[in-house]
Amino acid sequence: MRRGAELEAVFGLLFRVAEAFLVPVVVGLLIMLLWAAYVVGEFCAEAVARSLLGRRGRRSRLFRWFEGMVERVGNPEGIERLVSLAEARAARMIEPTHIGVRLGPMLGLVGTLIPLSPAMVGLARGDISLVAQNLRICFSTTVLGLIVGGICFAVTTVRRRWYAEDLAEIEHMASILMKGGKSHEAKEEADRLPT
Repeated sequence: MRRGAELEAVFGLLFRVAEAFLVPVVVGLLIMLLWAAYVVGEFCAEAVARSLLGRRGRRSRLFRWFEGMVERVGNPEGIERLVSLAEARAARMIEPTHIGVRLGPMLGLVGTLIPLSPAMVGLARGDISLVAQNLRICFSTTVLGLIVGGICFAVTTVRRRWYAEDLAEIEHMASILMKGGKSHEAKEEADRLPT
């Protein structure tokens, strides 16, 4: 009998600790939803800017940026370093939304599971209003988590493609310059590539 009471106390503590996380999880989801809305705006602005420039314009802009950086470093090791820095910057731009792809649904799942326990207790007691109240929280947090994850997934996927194209251009310019080519040769070569 004593062992049962000890287990009951441990499980009671476990349930209280889990329930204490409900408010932080819901607040976290709301913050992530606001952040995802900001990300959509930022993404749309970037998409419009890229569209207005066109592929040739983006190449020209990348070339001018890369040419200016190469003039500062002026050696093959420096050029390799610039390419590495461009790759790191692209990864850094994708990282927050890549984390959001996982974190949004994760918080949604936690927000689903925490109120499910009180809902089950309410069901066992026949308290349908308690069940309904907790299930509303369950479904709302699930939906919010999936919305955040979906937004982040779409933005991450498109940005990954954009930045891969940009990095391919930078690596192409770098390879010409490292073979002893002049910067204007790299630009002419880039301009001959299909758009």
